Amino acid sequence: MGLRRHDFFELALSFGTVRRTSTMPRQKGQPFMDVGEALSQVVTLRFGRKALHQIPLTSKEGPGMAGSVFGDVVYHNFYATQGRADRCVASDLLWSRAVEQYLS
Repeated sequence: MGLRRHDFFELALSFGTVRRTSTMPRQKGQPFMDVGEALSQVVTLRFGRKALHQIPLTSKEGPGMAGSVFGDVVYHNFYATQGRADRCVASDLLWSRAVEQYLS
């Protein structure tokens, strides 16, 4: 998600998950939203759905959605801080390759 720094602070947004991490056991009645879902929810409540614009997926490396590129604008390294340990390791490797590819 890309947004203005001013909006991030004005809306008191956070990069934290809501309720529990995805690696914790699911408890009945306890919802979970990852960072992107939580940020999107607050922005939508404040500005409406028209404030959100989806960028098409251009490419992904995997496993899963790790190493995704959206419209050559946004790189998303899914599972970097949560999820299965093997996917966290894979995300670390993908991140190193992405830094080399896009920033070098």
